[in-house]
Amino acid sequence: MRQLSFTQYVRSRGYDLDSEMYAIYLEIMSTFSNYEFTYQYISGSAQEDIESATEPGMHLIIEPIILPSVSSALFIGMYGDLEFYLNLICAAHKNDLKLDIALKDIAGSGIERAATYLSKVVGIGTVKNSAEWNELKHWNRVRNILVHNNGVISKAPKLDLSYTPLSC
Repeated sequence: MRQLSFTQYVRSRGYDLDSEMYAIYLEIMSTFSNYEFTYQYISGSAQEDIESATEPGMHLIIEPIILPSVSSALFIGMYGDLEFYLNLICAAHKNDLKLDIALKDIAGSGIERAATYLSKVVGIGTVKNSAEWNELKHWNRVRNILVHNNGVISKAPKLDLSYTPLSC
């Protein structure tokens, strides 16, 4: 259902089925659908392994060690792809609108730079004024904790844990 609305959104913005933007959106849908399948497969396989484990204590390895490690790796891959696709969307807007300013000309990095580009250069003024942006900023902080601090929250986090049932 979301894919259909996503496709309709792209077409409502005037992008043809053979446009660069439409191709990016199709790639995004395919990539994140694959991530969803992977997550479902891993979580299902892990549950099967736990239930069928013949070695005592196998669940003590799978649940607290293997699943969090695989989940972190999957999340970091997904977040990296999100950032990659935001950059592609910025480049597609630059090409489509024949803009002189490129994403690399904007100060900053990551999703913050892409959002600034989309807001100030492309003219999509609502990017940073949405609930979705607040949630993306949350996931950016989670990503930074995983990548830069091995998943350890060392001081009082500026992290709203209500978005997800994380255990800290």
